[in-house]
Amino acid sequence: MSNPTGKSTKKFTYEFAKSIVENAGYKLLSNEYINTHSKMKFECPKGHIYKTEFNHFKKGIRCPRCGGTGKLSYEYVKQFIEKEGYVLLDKEYKNNLTKINLRCPKEHIFKIKFNHFKRGQRCKKCFKKNRIKYDYEYVKSYIEEYGYKLLSKEYINYNTVLTMRCPNGHIRKTKFYEFKRYDCVYCSRLTSSIEEEFKSLIKQIFAKHCFLENKRIEKREADIIIDNKFAINFHGDYWHCNPNLNKKFSKPNYIHNTKRVTAKQIWKHDEITKQIFENNGFKYLVIWENDWKTKREFCINEIQKLVGVLPPV
Repeated sequence: MSNPTGKSTKKFTYEFAKSIVENAGYKLLSNEYINTHSKMKFECPKGHIYKTEFNHFKKGIRCPRCGGTGKLSYEYVKQFIEKEGYVLLDKEYKNNLTKINLRCPKEHIFKIKFNHFKRGQRCKKCFKKNRIKYDYEYVKSYIEEYGYKLLSKEYINYNTVLTMRCPNGHIRKTKFYEFKRYDCVYCSRLTSSIEEEFKSLIKQIFAKHCFLENKRIEKREADIIIDNKFAINFHGDYWHCNPNLNKKFSKPNYIHNTKRVTAKQIWKHDEITKQIFENNGFKYLVIWENDWKTKREFCINEIQKLVGVLPPV
């Protein structure tokens, strides 16, 4: 597994690397895994094929054409800007280093490079007027709306580094404007290990049944197949935007920080996966990461009812 610095503490297996890649919605095209620094071939959800180190992929560096090292689409840039309450006035987007024309919520028109906007730079006129806009109570209330706990006792301005605890107990230090755009980095790394634990336990429970992992039909995959009739997918809260867990994820236009697509697109992708398996004769079930953490017995009972081990209640 990995520690919070992202450095490998032991050698991973090919199966583990594959599960990490596919849990992110990508395909692993390479047939062997050597170590975290060896380049492997990937295919992103949009069909772009590229090579990178597995270590880089694990840290969140994704498709160069879809992500920050390749050219971003006009639609992505427009959505990102509008999510912040600004309006993109230009009709085309060239690259991160070319200035674009924006209008802020106060109707000020200004130019800025998109990579600067992504890093938090905004309208200078508004910034000068409103840099002490938020007080401690507002910041505390905003943070706790998302299930976090603010541990710092003071907030001065946008440069204040705040200490907070995420819903999963990770202690994090960040500035308020960074919190508004980025999720807990430790939570985004946990899903794969929890999924492996989930698969291992379900495999033990259904040891007498035919049990398959990572079965693919029509380019869509199920994490577990039981008796070739029941398909189960484990959905990580972060990767699949659990709308019942996080206020950000419940917004259809929320742009996922790693996948660079909206929550609505992620949900649609997952719904199509469900339809494909059901159209091929499978009974289909999704287990959410948070439900597995907090209601494990309930999740196991749902799977047993699906398979027919227990009669429906």
